[in-house]
Amino acid sequence: MNPEKPSPYTSGPPPAYSAQPFGAPTDVHPAYPVQSYPPTLVNSGYPPTTANAAYPPVPYGGSPNGGLPYGGAPYGGAPFPVTPYPMAAEATAGQSMPSEKGQGGQVFGPYLRYVNMDVGSRMWFGSILVLTSSSSPVTATVHSNLPTTSPLYFPSNSVDTHLQYTFHRIDLALPMGDSPAMWTYAIDALPEQTFNFHITAAHDCNWRFAFYSCNGFSTSVSKEERERLGGVGALWKDVLSLHREHGKEFHVMLGGGDQIYGDPIWKELDGLKAWLHIKGKENRRNAPWTPELEFAVSSFYFNLYTSHFATPHLREALASIPSIFQIDDHDIFDGYGSYPEYLQHSQYFQNIGRIAWRFYLLFQQHTTMRLAALGGPHAREFISPNGQTFHFVKMLGPSVALLGPDTRSERNPMQILSPQSYDLLFQTLRTLPPTIKHVIAMLAVPIVYPRLKAPETLLTHFGKTKRSANNAVNEIGKGLGSVAGSAGRLLGKVGLKVDAHQWETETKGKIDDVLGNVKKGLGKSGLMSGVISQFGEVDLLDDLIDHWTHPNHTPERTALITRLQAHASQTRTRISFISGDVHCAGVGRFFTPTNPTDPTLMYQFIASAIVNIPPPKGVLKMLHSSAKQLDFGNGVKEEMMDMFPKDVDGKELKDQKLIGRRNWGVGCVVGDELQVVIRVEGTQTGVCVPFGPIVVPPVV
Repeated sequence: MNPEKPSPYTSGPPPAYSAQPFGAPTDVHPAYPVQSYPPTLVNSGYPPTTANAAYPPVPYGGSPNGGLPYGGAPYGGAPFPVTPYPMAAEATAGQSMPSEKGQGGQVFGPYLRYVNMDVGSRMWFGSILVLTSSSSPVTATVHSNLPTTSPLYFPSNSVDTHLQYTFHRIDLALPMGDSPAMWTYAIDALPEQTFNFHITAAHDCNWRFAFYSCNGFSTSVSKEERERLGGVGALWKDVLSLHREHGKEFHVMLGGGDQIYGDPIWKELDGLKAWLHIKGKENRRNAPWTPELEFAVSSFYFNLYTSHFATPHLREALASIPSIFQIDDHDIFDGYGSYPEYLQHSQYFQNIGRIAWRFYLLFQQHTTMRLAALGGPHAREFISPNGQTFHFVKMLGPSVALLGPDTRSERNPMQILSPQSYDLLFQTLRTLPPTIKHVIAMLAVPIVYPRLKAPETLLTHFGKTKRSANNAVNEIGKGLGSVAGSAGRLLGKVGLKVDAHQWETETKGKIDDVLGNVKKGLGKSGLMSGVISQFGEVDLLDDLIDHWTHPNHTPERTALITRLQAHASQTRTRISFISGDVHCAGVGRFFTPTNPTDPTLMYQFIASAIVNIPPPKGVLKMLHSSAKQLDFGNGVKEEMMDMFPKDVDGKELKDQKLIGRRNWGVGCVVGDELQVVIRVEGTQTGVCVPFGPIVVPPVV
């Protein structure tokens, strides 16, 4: 560990979370006012950049973390110059799939993104990303269906390159009129193709948005199962079907994390598989990064994005509904940021994270950290206390703001966000105009969710010492006893009956299956499946640490909730949460029973997964058994709500708080109310049944 950097494993909560959360934070970081985005119609003037200039590698043979903060942040890298890696032989990471053959050669995209709006200047800001095998700029021609409007022309700027491909970003700045408008755009690199999207009137509060998460399959899902489920695009067809209904068009869609699943990287790249066989923690931590690995990992993520984003129905949605994306672990690989220090600070983890972060910024945010720190259209799109995180606050009309903390870049086993990030985010919230009635916080992992408790001491001891079968089964029962009641009850709920002697002599793998099923209740079924992960750690522990309700994070969770409730009281705004990650749908809330609509009322909407499979039924029963109403403090309660009295086929459900079917969500503003519907896949593949609406009142 770098001796100049304090250990993330200090006892007790970080200092920021031991203070009184209601205390006014010190504003030591400059705020980025939400409404001050520069209304530049064409050519921002920022310089184009080459691929590697903004992304230095972690130095060979030096400090594994380069002296940068623990967690995901070291894959930023704007402050450092770098000599580009030489290109190695083509990696066997799969072939990229061009979405179209354009006049400039192979073309990927377009991918449409929402940046922000400015109520005062009546301007809407967005960007289009197009990748071509030509370095020549591309141009978008944009026009609306409103009378007396002329076509607008927006040239691209190059933001990065990979191999022969150039990332072209087209910055859009469109006037918002007195009536809603449908805008149509065409890209000269894709002749004879047009794409439509919708913008509200300048002072219209009635924005409609889709939200979703877990947009891919875990590695454990077989090819046959994927085909049976209709592939990646099954529920995206439902999204598009609703979007095409008059009056139900989406003005934006919110991707709450895991837009891709990078988990297969450990199985597909030979160089990474070889690293898994290295013995000894220090040997793994210090194993050198190579140019061949740099190229193979870069090609893996590039190919993954271009092929996944070219999936039918998903591709159409990405081109026609402006997106707002947030990172979570699978955008890198399962559990990234919650692993022990010797893994998280290893050359391999840090460099994989850096490269995944580079392509996340390019494909999902249309930028680089270096360009985001400059002027022009990249400025004020993100909020960062250190230049290495990507938090954001955006306006969804005059009455709704979207808060998007980056919960992965600063994550470690003892924190999710740094105190500096919290201070800067709350300072930015205080710059919002008084017209804001609702603040929607995108938290990739739910902040209200049933607890899954497993004492680390028991599971660690079981995993590391291989104690007798009787003790192993008993300890698993004790570790999860608060959820399932006893070992036998737990095993019964997940559909397994394990005899200790039989496990010892014949079926040790069954215990792996038990904990693998518990993992699925945490939304972590992708990378590892047993007691001992491929990294040699007790696998379930990393998944538990990823949750807000883990004991390591509960002081931070308490401080965040209390601070948000104080903000809601001071500004008279309603706070709500949108989350994913856990592969099932549900609604939770904080509230004060004696005054159920006061500022402490905060709803948690969980939409997960739009593609991935749900947890087993036994795990959902286990989650329901622990979904009790809890005392948050100061008279405030927290609970999961009975959202699903009936199943999609109309049959009554005994367990009504969570539903284990694929799903996505719809939100809309009606007057001063926020209304949310969860659309759940029915008995017919890809056809969804609506549940709701849940009506979120304003603070009065």
